[in-house]
Amino acid sequence: MYIGNIICLLIGMAAIPFMVKLLRIQNNILAPMIIVVCIVGAYANNNSMFDVVVMLAAGILSYFMQKKGIGVTPLILAYVLAPLFEMKVRQALAISNGDLTTFVTKPISLFFLLIAFTLLIAPVIVKTVKKKTEKRSLA
Repeated sequence: MYIGNIICLLIGMAAIPFMVKLLRIQNNILAPMIIVVCIVGAYANNNSMFDVVVMLAAGILSYFMQKKGIGVTPLILAYVLAPLFEMKVRQALAISNGDLTTFVTKPISLFFLLIAFTLLIAPVIVKTVKKKTEKRSLA
């Protein structure tokens, strides 16, 4: 493994001058190339056009999210972690014979559910409080 890391380092060091030249390519030339590589990569993953449609829909959604000032990072994180989460929930339900109370009877799982619930509700509460304080300060 050390030899592989050293070889990767040497190849990376040798490729730096070529990568710097990529920075000089104009966006109107570089963007279509990136889009083509993304489409080919999405299709090659499972040989499915559905993956390409999902990739394009996610790109369009993230574009509009950025225009509205909404962070795209949580969306990407959810997309990456959702399959793992689903698998673990299925395992927990299989172990508990389909009993949903297993998520609230154990202190650790209840703690994490409460944290998740708090993180979901907190932005709404903060926004509501800010609106009320702004109305009071304007009046």
